[in-house]
Amino acid sequence: MLEPLAIDKNLSLDVSRPGVRTQKLGFIAQLDSFRFFAVFLVIVSHWLPDLFVNKVPNGYLGVTFFFVLSGYLISSNLLLAKKAVMDGRLAGGAALGNFYARRFLRIFPLYYFTLFLIWALNKNIYEHNFLWYILYGSNILFYVQRHWQESLSHFWSLAVEEQFYLVWPMLMLMVPSRLLKPCLIIVVASSICYKLLTMVVFPTPFGDILTFAALDSFGLGALLAYMQIFKKNFRLLDFANIRWAFILIIVAFVLAIIGQRLLLYFTWPYFSTLLIAKAYTGYRGFVGYLLNNRILRYFGKISYGIYVYHNFIPWFFRCLRGTETQYPISLVPLLKDWHPSTIILLVTQFCFLIGVTSISWFCLEKPINELKRYF
Repeated sequence: MLEPLAIDKNLSLDVSRPGVRTQKLGFIAQLDSFRFFAVFLVIVSHWLPDLFVNKVPNGYLGVTFFFVLSGYLISSNLLLAKKAVMDGRLAGGAALGNFYARRFLRIFPLYYFTLFLIWALNKNIYEHNFLWYILYGSNILFYVQRHWQESLSHFWSLAVEEQFYLVWPMLMLMVPSRLLKPCLIIVVASSICYKLLTMVVFPTPFGDILTFAALDSFGLGALLAYMQIFKKNFRLLDFANIRWAFILIIVAFVLAIIGQRLLLYFTWPYFSTLLIAKAYTGYRGFVGYLLNNRILRYFGKISYGIYVYHNFIPWFFRCLRGTETQYPISLVPLLKDWHPSTIILLVTQFCFLIGVTSISWFCLEKPINELKRYF
């Protein structure tokens, strides 16, 4: 989950002939609200772990939606660059360089700022594994150790995203267009087979946080992007299937509530893809009104910061209240005499999170993000 991605309104892929613009997709505003709903599910899973923790996997739903969204938006930008390369308007090396430069500017500053800030507050929180986080390897660390580091546990999905970025541009830009669709289908099928093996046949603890387990989500998003940009038809990803998908997902949720979650793990990436497919043309009615809400869209715009910071907020408040015993920080316990109800505490933490994230957005992320126009 991740960092918010967007198909840029002013995307220009032609660096060899100034003034010539390539085909572009417009900014999909409703996806910002979807981002917020996805990150909110992750917050619920971490702040209220006892809420359906053994039934509905809130965190999985949010993170998986982000993986599908990343696959869709990242692949859309890469495929637009691919068309520019095919037309002779952009060099392949420039397309690759632009991609990594833009991703660097969007992801690294906030991530590393947070890592070093937490290290300065109490480096013991990393349990002597700081280098794993620096190298975006926390998902592999958790897999090897079979252990979550509570306040840092959400970084596993950012590690998956970065590992995805290492190989995906090569696939999108170098595989011939006529082979892209079968290649993407193979990627999706291989990932599903891996999950069947590690979840059903040979259950493997933490096996689902390795990057290969997320490739079905990334691949489905990429297939949707391929359909739209190359004007290809792929019936399975047609939003007309949403009625049948709704029935399937309802069955999956019912099974999850009674303790059988496997169907939800295998159907949610597909359902997420259909939701995104409809957002491309736009939701109307009440759903459209909700998704077009300015507050929700703003929360979605800053969702990367919300995701990065959210898991540290309960820890920070425990330090302020003087109740943190494992990883205390040198702060005056200003809230030592404050004994709020659970609801008041959660609302206060959420407002604090939004405030911190907004400051981060306007003072750190947005100024750096504006440098992307040079790439």
